[in-house]
Amino acid sequence: MPGTSSEYAECHGIQAACAYLSRSVPLTDAQLYVLALKARGADAPETRTIVFPEDTHALDRPQTEFEQWVNVAAWLKRHMP
Repeated sequence: MPGTSSEYAECHGIQAACAYLSRSVPLTDAQLYVLALKARGADAPETRTIVFPEDTHALDRPQTEFEQWVNVAAWLKRHMP
């Protein structure tokens, strides 16, 4: 259940759009964090989760590297002034 770790406890203070991009966090932890953000309802910042199921922990396939940076660039273009 979200709220048991310090990351989940602190998600209430996040107000900006949130792109959770991590190679070292287990998928279930990332999903719980996103759920904790979305549980705030109308107060929740926009969130997006992208999963690369064909990849291992390293996310090192060329197609994955390309896709993750394309998505980061699109996210920044959308949310940066």
